[in-house]
Amino acid sequence: MLWFLLLVTRISAASLQTVCTTPDPAAPLFVCPFNQGQRSLWDIIWGCLVTIFACTWISVHPNIPQAGGPWWKLLASRLKIMFYAIITPEMVIWWAMRQWLGAGDIEKRHKDKGWKRIHGYFVQMGGFVLYQGKTVLHPLSIAEMETLERAGRIEWPETTSADIEDRSKGDYLAKGLVILQSLWFVTQSIARAVNHITLTELELATAGFAVLNGVMYFYWWNKPLDVCVPIRVQLLQPERTTRVHGDMTTGQDSTNEILYTGPASPGVISPFHRDVEARLFGPYSSVPVTGDHRNWLSEATDNFSRDVHSHGILWTLWNRILYRPFAALLGPLRDMGVQLDVDKSHHYVPTFHASGTDGHYDRFSIVGVAVVFGAIHCLAWSFHFATRDEQLTWRVASLSIASVPVAMFACVWMLPFDIAEFTTILLGIVYILARGALLVLALMELRALPASAFDTVNWTTFIPHL
Repeated sequence: MLWFLLLVTRISAASLQTVCTTPDPAAPLFVCPFNQGQRSLWDIIWGCLVTIFACTWISVHPNIPQAGGPWWKLLASRLKIMFYAIITPEMVIWWAMRQWLGAGDIEKRHKDKGWKRIHGYFVQMGGFVLYQGKTVLHPLSIAEMETLERAGRIEWPETTSADIEDRSKGDYLAKGLVILQSLWFVTQSIARAVNHITLTELELATAGFAVLNGVMYFYWWNKPLDVCVPIRVQLLQPERTTRVHGDMTTGQDSTNEILYTGPASPGVISPFHRDVEARLFGPYSSVPVTGDHRNWLSEATDNFSRDVHSHGILWTLWNRILYRPFAALLGPLRDMGVQLDVDKSHHYVPTFHASGTDGHYDRFSIVGVAVVFGAIHCLAWSFHFATRDEQLTWRVASLSIASVPVAMFACVWMLPFDIAEFTTILLGIVYILARGALLVLALMELRALPASAFDTVNWTTFIPHL
């Protein structure tokens, strides 16, 4: 993919030299200049698109997908992650942060076995799958692996860091190119501001992605990339089958199947911070967490008349037309923020699965990341806009994405549940609308850029980039 981007970059650069023409110097606004020391509109768009792609596709480290699944499902899963990385990049960072914390905890608990942080990532990705003979059962969580080993039902995997790295598709060249691209983009954006050269709204929004990409790479630096095949762990059959219940075992003369520790139903919040997580994400609990987030459509059609009869037309319209669609959109965001049990009927972990953490470090940290992301957009407060209304819309949307995460957590901690539930729904809707408005405005402003937007800071062109 990176080589493809390099090829397209060379082709597009060559084509621009023959297509772009120099505009009238007296014109107040430019569309596509191409003078020495200047850049074209396509240069602006291309630099932003490549950087956003690097930050939302190449940098994201997904969990192990369903083995043998069709290619279009794998593509759909990556596009889903990319979509949420564009709409709510701070939530993807929360997911990465939780995996980083979980990997560190697993490393500490099993350091005597030679395990490192990469092993902790691999477990959370669904890297160890339980087999009974040739029959695949389900991915193993670290808690289940510990319980099964104590019961003598599995042998602890002797997988080394080198074994896992061999399965990873990531390499330092790919990471280096992404880091260079992000570094170049942030550097040239700062240089333009220091030299009082116009920075477009699209470039500022892209710089926000690049900054958050650095945070994401920190948390996922040791996580294997694009692993497709997990490692098999065989379920042993002792002479007297052991039935496992939590941390206690009892001998049985029958050959019953092993019983998994923890709740059997999918999508159940773990005991870690159950009250906090339930209050924070409770408004979206009606949407399946690990299932199909589009079930709300069929339910809305089947149960509309019943809801009108039970709750009235106003409540039904609010619930079916506004709340449920947004809840379906926000459903995967819940997956990124809470610990969920793996559905035992699946042979892979959920898309946004991560181990639980004991503490509030991730919750407070992600609020800070969200505020920084919103503050970056607020830097365009006095930028050039085509109209006054568009400038006001940008200001309101920027303040919204910077303040909504703080307000949401404050509501969860301070307000009664019923009030917090309703308020959180509204805040979630406001946030999504604000993010959409910023993305649309960033593209709209390209239609009327001031002349200095096409000037370049010459020395930044010597920094390697795509």
